[in-house]
Amino acid sequence: MIPVTSERQALRHSRLLLGRVAGERLALGVLLLVTVSLQLLWLTSDTRPQPGADPNDYLIRTTVFVDALQQPGRADAWELLQALSLQGRPPLYQLLAVPAIYLFGRSADAALVVNLFFGALLIVATYGAAKVAKNGTTGLLAAALVVAYPPVLQLSKIFRPQAALPACTALSLWLLLLLLKTRSVKVAWLLGASLGLGALIHLDFLYTMPVPAI
Repeated sequence: MIPVTSERQALRHSRLLLGRVAGERLALGVLLLVTVSLQLLWLTSDTRPQPGADPNDYLIRTTVFVDALQQPGRADAWELLQALSLQGRPPLYQLLAVPAIYLFGRSADAALVVNLFFGALLIVATYGAAKVAKNGTTGLLAAALVVAYPPVLQLSKIFRPQAALPACTALSLWLLLLLLKTRSVKVAWLLGASLGLGALIHLDFLYTMPVPAI
């Protein structure tokens, strides 16, 4: 009887654990859906000009880049990337916005679609980091708080690489905590890739990442 009882308890515990994980994933999905929907609503309804929204001509350079791609006989790819780059900085953020501009037209709202991606990444990475550090409930609470943080909301409305830095930092921190816990080679490679992603988005990432890591 004892082995049967232990087996039943283990099965019950497994079911409870699976139910908890499914519930957390469902809650995370709802948070993602609500956040992206509200950001889209804000993006389409708020037509007020953003003061200083494009101080370094990121949007202008990106739309010019898109126009150049559609003109045959234009400069080669390397020259176009140099024109897109600002003082030699990596133009990955601007490049990620190019598909949205192709699909939705040459406008600030179309370019800002890239911030929706980084906003979703911020939610998932914050949840993952807090879950590794504490538990899933803490992860959901942390994700909900970070997307409601006023500076993060303000950055999501502006087309500049700094808007992606919170997501890149959260992703690298999540993978760092996971690496310390699992000692996995796969996670180490993913961490290296995330560090490279952050550096290619904006070099300020190299200064922002050590603070939460410590």
